Amino acid sequence: AWTDSRLTWTPSSYGTITDTFLFEDDVWSPVLVVVDSTFGYTAQELVIASGGIDLTYYSSNGEWTLKDTWTETETGTYSTVKYWFKFKRKPDYYGLNLILPVIMLSVLSVLIFVLPAESGEMMGFSVTLLLTFIVFVQVLASMIPTTSESTSFF
Repeated sequence: AWTDSRLTWTPSSYGTITDTFLFEDDVWSPVLVVVDSTFGYTAQELVIASGGIDLTYYSSNGEWTLKDTWTETETGTYSTVKYWFKFKRKPDYYGLNLILPVIMLSVLSVLIFVLPAESGEMMGFSVTLLLTFIVFVQVLASMIPTTSESTSFF
């Protein structure tokens, strides 16, 4: 329950009504607002102001680890509570499924120049690598969330 001490009345002035029940849509309730978030490859910090978060039912995540939480309280006409959450990204998935294949395909593309020109395998190996890159980009597109902001045009 949320209580605001400024929302009171004198019961004798209103037929000794001491309590009232309202629909959820009729009462303003605090909204969670992301005040500050910065993107980092391995660490992320999220600040949420004016709201409450209960971590009782928090389940672990395969991409992130909750490293630390703390709160700050500011009092005045309107009180503010800031909840700070510090997350750390688990980079193993992206390292094994994104970075390592790119490095391996890049090394293989350089090996084309090691093949003897007389063998005739340069063209076949090049086409195979090109098709592998195309399949890899398709798999990569299914791994990464779709967005129209900051799209890579390579």
